[in-house]
Amino acid sequence: MAYVSDEEKEQMARFLAVMNGTPLPAATHTPRANHSQVNESVELAGPGVPTKRDIDAMANVLNKLNALTNDVAKDMVVESATSKVSRDAISTTRNNIGVKVGSYQIKINEDDTRLAGKKYYSIYHSEMGTIIADDVSLYETALGVVNLLNNGKYVNDIKVRQLFDADNVYTSHYMDAVMYKRKFRESQRKNSNKADLYESRYQASLNLCMKAKRDIKSIV
Repeated sequence: MAYVSDEEKEQMARFLAVMNGTPLPAATHTPRANHSQVNESVELAGPGVPTKRDIDAMANVLNKLNALTNDVAKDMVVESATSKVSRDAISTTRNNIGVKVGSYQIKINEDDTRLAGKKYYSIYHSEMGTIIADDVSLYETALGVVNLLNNGKYVNDIKVRQLFDADNVYTSHYMDAVMYKRKFRESQRKNSNKADLYESRYQASLNLCMKAKRDIKSIV
């Protein structure tokens, strides 16, 4: 990476002072003498008229600053290419069946008769067609699994299994909540003394659903 020395910074300040017709800044670095400098003719210039030495020094500094800028730009490109956030933003696209993330497709399905919610998700490799899962209840689960797979994890990875297990727990308690809600309403119509019991179980099942959803988010 190019490096701009303090001496070169002073040369830049001197050049700008000459161009602006302002007093020259005090030098803090003594220029290094060499044979060519000893034999060099002295140039006298008025305010706003830079000498050849000033121009050469400024050109040298600008070249180094340009190299620094290029290095920074290259670093930003490399960071962008390796950043997970950037990678996901580039590779995530919506299509007519759901969402494609990297090498995997999340397909959105709907079934009005499904007790665990009419909307559910399938996961498969978009190129090979390999099915990873075909009955996932939560989009958070599907997206978490796909992100892990795109980052080199395997289907039997512990985090992938934890996500699927938590989704199954969510599905089970969701179905319980649906069942107890129906029983609660039926008991209300019949003035049954079990209405309070079913309402309590319905609420408990909902709480367990929310816990499973929080577990999924914590794994992701």
